[in-house]
Amino acid sequence: MRRVLLLLLVLLLSAYPVSAEDNVPIVESATGDDYADGELASYGIRVVAWRNDSIDADDDGRDDAVRIVLALNKTAEVESADVNILVTSYHDGRSVEEWNNLSFNGAIETSIRIDAWGEGIYVHKLQMFDPQSGKKLADLDAGEWNMAPALTGAYLELKLSAPEWMETGDECTIERTFIDEIGERYDVMGKRDIRGIPFKVNDWDDVLDCSLWPAGDYLISETYQNGLGQKTESWLNLTINNRPAPSFELQVIGDGEEYGTTCLLHIDPTTIDSHEEWTYIWDTIPDHGAGDSPDLNCSSWQPGVHLVRIEVVNEQGISSTSGLNLIRLTPLNPVDSNISENQSMAWPVRSGGDAVGASSDTGLYGAGSAALLVFLVCIMIGMRSKEYEEEEIIGVPRTSEQKLYAAPPILTPAQAFQQQWGQPEDTLPEPAPSIDELPTTVDADGITWRRHPDGKMDWYDEGAGNWVAFE
Repeated sequence: MRRVLLLLLVLLLSAYPVSAEDNVPIVESATGDDYADGELASYGIRVVAWRNDSIDADDDGRDDAVRIVLALNKTAEVESADVNILVTSYHDGRSVEEWNNLSFNGAIETSIRIDAWGEGIYVHKLQMFDPQSGKKLADLDAGEWNMAPALTGAYLELKLSAPEWMETGDECTIERTFIDEIGERYDVMGKRDIRGIPFKVNDWDDVLDCSLWPAGDYLISETYQNGLGQKTESWLNLTINNRPAPSFELQVIGDGEEYGTTCLLHIDPTTIDSHEEWTYIWDTIPDHGAGDSPDLNCSSWQPGVHLVRIEVVNEQGISSTSGLNLIRLTPLNPVDSNISENQSMAWPVRSGGDAVGASSDTGLYGAGSAALLVFLVCIMIGMRSKEYEEEEIIGVPRTSEQKLYAAPPILTPAQAFQQQWGQPEDTLPEPAPSIDELPTTVDADGITWRRHPDGKMDWYDEGAGNWVAFE
């Protein structure tokens, strides 16, 4: 029965189609090498038949794989036969190995396939080994072929998806494409190496998020090489520009107005970027508990000086700040009934200033008369001085009486002080402040404040006797 089965197997292998390009006939022994046959026979193994078949897997008219088919049989001297079969393929200075370990009790058929990994000539060798001792039992020439690969070799690609003009925080992704079918086929995968990026990535990260990268010029490169020496690389240039800080104007309504009148602080964006995600951080002294809003109502703030600072932060964490001193005046007319007497008593005292002077007729007439008198005196002195100058020019001599009553030269206060005390002009004391010149207020602590037309504030230092700018 076994002989019948073996005969059928041989006939089946013989009927296997062979292309004209293969031109590799079926043989009844491994090579005709008595040594090989003898070694195999001593281990109870006989090669009934073997052949090589070329394969065009991608139908491009070129061979891209070779399959080696073996028919083995156990001899009667052993109960079972064990053998390790190795097919080695050589191409362009490199080689791959394919193993097939067999254990059989009768006849067996097996095959080993070699796929091309490059274009050119391939040389194949077939070897058999004893699994226990590792002794070589056969060393056979398995033919030579000119092949081209059907599998995709090492391939890398970096594809950028981002705006043409990119700023920090913009949507940005880098798609990484990687293929190495040959490396996977022969288990010779290499290591991918990517450089030029600010953060570490893994080989399995197919998409990189570059929207959080800092601003700068990036030259990104990724390289790869598998165990068969196949190399590939991909390059990408990327520029991320700094997003400008939030640009805005701090608009004020009610600065310098009385308590109870309309008062509003408003942030007006002046940038073309979206400001929907802006964050508003108000800081006031005294603290008014302002929230996160572009508007701040200051109508209820007590009379006095209020320090206001605003920090605006965009979605990317970039911030801009602005600030001002807000003045709220004590009302001259009766206030809201909801304000207690004790509370209103703690308010700063409102100086009369220009308002008092304007309402007093006597003071107005007196000031006007004094100004007229001073004006007339100045005219008389000027006329008298002009006469003396003309006399000196035409050479008219002066009498001693004329010289005695001649008008003295007009000196500035600084010149007069220097003439009397011999001190330089820059050491002159500052004139005492006058509350009639600018509007003033006195706060609850007794400090006098003066407001300039440009909105700046001064406070009077009683100890030093001068005005100090409020920063």
